[in-house]
Amino acid sequence: MKNTFAIFGLLLCLAGISCSAVGPTVLEYDFTVHPTVETVVKDGQPYLKIAGLCGHSAYGVERVKVSESGDTAHVQVYITPVSSLTNRAKVSGDFETLVPLKPGLTSVTFGKENTPIWKP
Repeated sequence: MKNTFAIFGLLLCLAGISCSAVGPTVLEYDFTVHPTVETVVKDGQPYLKIAGLCGHSAYGVERVKVSESGDTAHVQVYITPVSSLTNRAKVSGDFETLVPLKPGLTSVTFGKENTPIWKP
């Protein structure tokens, strides 16, 4: 009987490790709850403030990356599973980032699917 519990415990442990080993993925706009996109001015410079909440119940936001390609800015919100191994006090499902509205910028997209979220 002890061996059965030991094997069961080992399997649970391995399942937890394999689930926590899943790396971050990119949040898509369709799974963003209450997304907001607004123009703000900070230190005299115009920015696009993009905010929202991850709609995946067991995921938290790891980081937000803004990159540029030509006249388009791309926003990618990296999310990761929140497990018992993660310090939940430091993990949140919400995000907010500022995208500089540089001259010549004609669009901003979101996620790997490059969903358009702003045009001048």
